[in-house]
Amino acid sequence: MRKKQLFISVLILIVVVFASCSKVNVLQDIENASSVMKTEKAADESLPLFVQENDDKSQEIETIKTTEEEVKTEEKTTDTKENADDVNNLNENVTECTLSVRCDTILNNMDKFDKSKISIMPKDGIIFPQTKVIFYAGESAFNVLSRELKKHGIHIDFVNATMYNTVYIKGISNLYEHDCGELSGWIYKVNGIVPGYGCSQYILNDGDNIEFVYTCDLGRDIN
Repeated sequence: MRKKQLFISVLILIVVVFASCSKVNVLQDIENASSVMKTEKAADESLPLFVQENDDKSQEIETIKTTEEEVKTEEKTTDTKENADDVNNLNENVTECTLSVRCDTILNNMDKFDKSKISIMPKDGIIFPQTKVIFYAGESAFNVLSRELKKHGIHIDFVNATMYNTVYIKGISNLYEHDCGELSGWIYKVNGIVPGYGCSQYILNDGDNIEFVYTCDLGRDIN
């Protein structure tokens, strides 16, 4: 009887110990599961923050790109406006006149003309036909003559007459003073009138008609 009671007591003790161990394992399993869940939750919570951070940076980069494009567009608009203003200012400073160069008076004085230059004498006496040309504010009749003749490959020879503070035209298209008599040479007219001073002193006006003509009689033969 006593052995039987002892056996029962030992059996009860074993059951109690086994139950205690099982409880500990269960608690550990619960704790481990809880840790895993917390870790996964933390990972889940950190993911949106990372995505949000990247979104913020993307928006920041996009904002910077947009700002740079706006600056470039503004600069381009400003440059275009400045170029347009420059063109408008240039157009305001550019005016027109007509220019012609002729030596037809020689045709009426061939008996006085240097025979060695007959081959260079234009048959109609026109060296540079009446042409509308541009000039800039403050330019003289000589400025336009020199520029246009050089542009068209026509010879011109001149000297600075310091005594008169002007330019004296010696020859055009290889036709010089005295080639058709002692009173021959180049003279210029503005709107049909011979000014009383050199061509480099006459400042052009819009619409002027400038004529450089060869005279064989000190201008009396060109009215």
